[in-house]
Formats: sequence, C-alpha cells, structure tokens
Amino acid sequence: MLYVRAGASGANDGTSWANAFPTLQDALAVATSGQQIWVAAGTYYPDEGDGQTDNDRSSTFLLRENVAIYGGFAGNETALEQRDWLANVTILSGDLDQDDTPNFGNRANNAYHVVTGANNATLDGFTITAGNANGAWPNNIGGGIYNNNASPTLRNLTISGNQAGVSGGGIYNNNASPTLRNLTISGNRATSVGGGVYNNGGTPSFSNVTISDNQANWNGGGVFNSSSNASFANITISGNRATNDGGGVFNNGGTPSFSNVTISGNQAGVNGGGVYNSASTPSFANSIIWGNNSQVSGSATYSYSLVQSLNPGGTNLDGTDAANDPRFVNPILATAAPTTTGNYRLQLTSLLINAGDNGANSSTTDLDGNPRIIDGTIDLGPYEAMPAVLSISRASASPTNAATVAFTVTFNMPVSGVGAGDFVLATTDRQNGATISSVAGSGSTWTVTVTTVADATGTIGLNLVDNDTIGTTDSPPVPLGGSGAGNGDFTGEVYAVDRIAPTVTLSSPAPNPTNSTIPVTVTFSENVSGFVAGDLTVSNGSVSGFTGSGATYSFTVIPDEQGDVTVNIGADVAQDAAGNGNT
Repeated sequence: MLYVRAGASGANDGTSWANAFPTLQDALAVATSGQQIWVAAGTYYPDEGDGQTDNDRSSTFLLRENVAIYGGFAGNETALEQRDWLANVTILSGDLDQDDTPNFGNRANNAYHVVTGANNATLDGFTITAGNANGAWPNNIGGGIYNNNASPTLRNLTISGNQAGVSGGGIYNNNASPTLRNLTISGNRATSVGGGVYNNGGTPSFSNVTISDNQANWNGGGVFNSSSNASFANITISGNRATNDGGGVFNNGGTPSFSNVTISGNQAGVNGGGVYNSASTPSFANSIIWGNNSQVSGSATYSYSLVQSLNPGGTNLDGTDAANDPRFVNPILATAAPTTTGNYRLQLTSLLINAGDNGANSSTTDLDGNPRIIDGTIDLGPYEAMPAVLSISRASASPTNAATVAFTVTFNMPVSGVGAGDFVLATTDRQNGATISSVAGSGSTWTVTVTTVADATGTIGLNLVDNDTIGTTDSPPVPLGGSGAGNGDFTGEVYAVDRIAPTVTLSSPAPNPTNSTIPVTVTFSENVSGFVAGDLTVSNGSVSGFTGSGATYSFTVIPDEQGDVTVNIGADVAQDAAGNGNT
C-alpha cells in the first residue's frame, strides 16, 4: 500500500498516512504490480513530484499496469470501504499554472492529457478536469483521459471541464476496451468530434454513466463511436450538443449496443439530435430516445424500446402515439443544450415501468445504485422505479360523524411489511386522541382504519413515515423509495370529523301575554340542513312565513284562540354537515 496526501509532512515515503507522499507522481514512480495507491482529498497536478518538470504540458498521470489508484480518502482510513469519495473530493487537474477561469479561460498552458491509461490499471474515486489537448497529434485528442491501446478500469469518476482540439474532450479510447462504471462525463468540449467521449475501434464497456453538457463543434456532442463495438448499459445521454450531426451520439461504423439507455434533450445543428448512424448497425434494447430536437437519423435495430416519432413494431412501443410519452420527472428542452439539468427518472404513472425485457439486462443495479429489476420486470431507461406511495385517500365522505374512518393507501407496486408503525396521524382540536385501530390489505392496496374521538370535532389526516420497514415482495425486498429512511414519506388526505350534535333554541320578542301574532326565531348551534316548517309541532296555533337557512330560521305563529301557545322541535329533524341530528 502506498499513501498520498497533498501537503503531507513526515518522511514522505508513502508508507502511511503520516508519512504519505505529497504528490501522486511520487507514488506512481515507485508503485509495483499488485499495489494499491490511496489518495487523500485534495488537488493534484501531473507536473508535480520528483522527476517532473514544472508547467510541462506533456506531463500526465500515467497509470501503471496492475496498479489500482483510489481517491476519496479523508487521510485516516485503514480499510478501503471506509472512504467516501463523494465527500472527500480528490481532483486530478491539468491546470498546471493554477490560473484557470470559468468557461475554459486561461487554458493555454494546461496539460494535454490529465490521465493516460494502461492495461489492467484501475483508477477509482477522482475528478478529472482541466485537460487541454490542443497541440499536434496525439496531443490534440483525449483532454481528460487518453487511452491508446490501453484498457484500464475506470470507476467512480467525474470527468468534467476538459477539451480537445480534435476529438475526445473528456475521454479518448483508441483500439481500447476499458471498463467504465459509475462515471459522470459532463462539461467537456471537442473542436471536431466526440465532445464527451470518442471511441475508435475496440469494445469499451460503459455502465451506470451520465453523459451530459458536452459539446462537439462537428459531430457527436456526447459520444462519437468510430468503428467501435462499444456497449452502453444504464446510461443517460442528455443535454449534449453537436454543431452538425449526432447531438447525443454519432455512430460511424461498428455495432455499438445500448441497453437501458435514455437519450433525451440533446441538440444537433443538422441531423440526429438524439442519434446519428452512418454505416453503423447499433442496437437498442429497453431504451428511450425522446425529446431531442430530432430523434434518430439512419437505421438501427430496436427491442422493447421507445423512439419518438418512430414505430418500429414488434416488442417496441409506438413512438408516434403521444400517449406513450415517457413522463420523465423533469426533462429539458433540447434547445437548452448544452446543460446538465434535467431529471430522467420515470414518474410513477409512466407506461415504461415494467415494460422491458429482463433478458437484455446485464446489470444488478440501476443508475442510482438501486436494484435493477424490481416487481418482476425491468423498466425502460437507466432508472428502475422504486416502490412508492401513489395516494393516501379517504375511503368515505368528509365531513363525517363516524366512530371510525378509513384511508385507502395505494402503492405503485405490491409491497409487504405495512403496519401501524408506518403511519402517523395529523390531528387538530379534540380529535388529537384519535388512534389507528387496524391496518389490513395486500399487494398494492391497503386500508388503515382510525378510531375517532366521541363528542368531539377536529381533523384527522394520515401520513406515511418511511422507516424502511415497507418493501417490495422481491427477495430481498427493496425498501420504500429505495434504500434510505424518509425518502418514501407521503402526506395523505384529511377527514373533517364532527361528532357533536347541533343544539337548538327558540326565541321570540313578543310579550307574554300578547294579543297579536307571535314572531319566532330558531337558532341552531351550527349550520344545518333539512329543517322545514313541517318539523315544527305547534299547539293552539299555525305557522306562517317560514324562512331561513344555515343556523337561523324564522316564522310567525298565528294563535287559534285564547290560551297557551307552544312550539316544539323534535330531535334529529335537522342535520349538520357531518350528519349529526339535532338534540
């Protein structure tokens, strides 16, 4: 094991964190086959270290065969699994004189290639940025990573802000078959082709990769495949731009394959905003091509896929039918490219959920790191829909005076493990004492029954609190919202509960005794309905001019003869909004 930590003191011999090498080049110079190099958070430049020439644009981090380099350490770990490469950002930068400005400013003296690959090498947990391949060949290709006849394993990398004078602003693979997994390739530029990635020959394997905000001034804003049999699985290619053809992908020869890929929000100045195929026979399975300024130019084979404005038939969805819109969570317009914005997960109501072919899948996880197949059938695109609550709705009318009320909880797929502990009541007023009395159901529909408080008013709402006890019926079960308590929380509907009966009083301004008609006012304690003149029982008189609504009514009693006149109102002749009859 060799250790690297920027600014390290001690012996600087790489034998421990305390004695770490201060530069990555120092570790690469002495690393032998089978060793690992652990690199702490910080920024490292290829012209720094023993044997390097300051500001030498040809300097590069040359990977070593059979040596694995891991970034993302805080500088005190004793096991690889303790590192957090997302929190402990470790940068390999080509900004040799450390004066770059936004939008590729001050790049004239940057390194041509930040990283140069080697067979059987591993690079894992880094941000690779500020490469500027603008020299003479081969220093005009592969600004971020340059793999020439080299097939390293590249994992957990962000490749951003690199450029090339010809091709492969982010990555250039020439007759190379690297394994590339869990990458973000964004904000890279190429003057000619392959703003994000250029593959020439070989069989590079991309999985769980986001390719966005890349730009080529000619063809292939996101990816350019030249006679390459590259494979792409669980990939989002979005927000890329090509001045000419192939905003997302340009395939020139070869037979690249795409499975569970979403290509959306890309722009081309001429043809193939999503994909441009020239003398190439790409295949697409479980994939979505939708929302580009134009979709596909040239022929391809499709299975279990959706291509806007195209109906390939067979197992594919009809892309000419607007009803088959993928329903992305938050797609972008292609005119916004180049950009990294957009959310290409599927809404829970998308028809593309459970619409794919399991046999075309080669991954155990989706682009979010969640299990790839949930609820039996794979979804289209790189994201698998997680179990989630679709609705928590009242099962009966509101307001109500019922002793119990029920809520219907609907999930987007069959789940198990649903219990009272997964819910909380949101109550007001005197219904604060309401309790959950039962939870029953199966599959995707469950009923939660709540006992209300007698002789009390208030509201009762039901909310689900995700504590990862609810999961799918898969083995092992996938928790609600995917791993992580709280990401499946849901706020449900609310009942207005009124279990207090309205009361009634009668009053009259007439003197007692009187020798005239008697005006009477009826006042209920709340608004009621159903109260009519026929609900009055009058002795020694008759009712005239009955009128009113809500809580107040009035009428006149015309006495029949001398003597007492009485007016009575029976119980339950008028009802409040909850159905309580008056007392």
